Amino acid sequence: MKHVLELKNISKQYGKVQALGGVSFSMEHGVYALLGPNGSGKSTLMNIIAGLLKPSSGEVLFHGEALGAKREHFYRRFGYMPQYPAMYPSFSVLEFLHYVSALKDLPDDGGREIGRLLERVELSDVGDRKISALSGGMKQRLSLCSAVLGDPELLILDEPTAGLDPMQRVALRRFVAELGERKTVLWATHIVSDVESIAREIIFMKKGVATVQENSTQPLEERYLAFFGDLL
Repeated sequence: MKHVLELKNISKQYGKVQALGGVSFSMEHGVYALLGPNGSGKSTLMNIIAGLLKPSSGEVLFHGEALGAKREHFYRRFGYMPQYPAMYPSFSVLEFLHYVSALKDLPDDGGREIGRLLERVELSDVGDRKISALSGGMKQRLSLCSAVLGDPELLILDEPTAGLDPMQRVALRRFVAELGERKTVLWATHIVSDVESIAREIIFMKKGVATVQENSTQPLEERYLAFFGDLL
């Protein structure tokens, strides 16, 4: 069976420090939660999937094919929201999204889709505002827009709710749940409530090792505390 995304024994070594140790799991459509405290290796793994880091060993497969030379094909079907998004502060919101549209070679410069996405994340009234004048929460929502632009099949979200107030967290969670009905979404976070109600599968990340959680009636917060108790 060809999975949408499959990680096979991904390891990352920095000198004598092992950041990732043989991470393996596969994903279909739906929301998958990569849950663990800061420093557990989540962002390192995200950067490897996105092609920003090379693993020391292991491989990433997309629909059964190792990425390697097929990165360009993969990028056209992939959206990435990093933990610390880089944006041009002198650009307006609309200028930035049209720039991303051009990079993604979208038809009609992404015009209609941009308007729809800005409305969906409640940024439609700040389209002409400079990015430098946006709040942290607004920048997070704009980063999500840029990741979703072009309707990618696979979304990688690294701490997407950072800087959001409680109402915005709920709205973003609902949006991602909707996306997960027709896409594959990997959401990395250290906040249990962000993913408890929407994740198809939970993967605990601890000291660079990923452990896929089996279905359980035990509340996720209790399992999290039991698993990570020695680190909290």
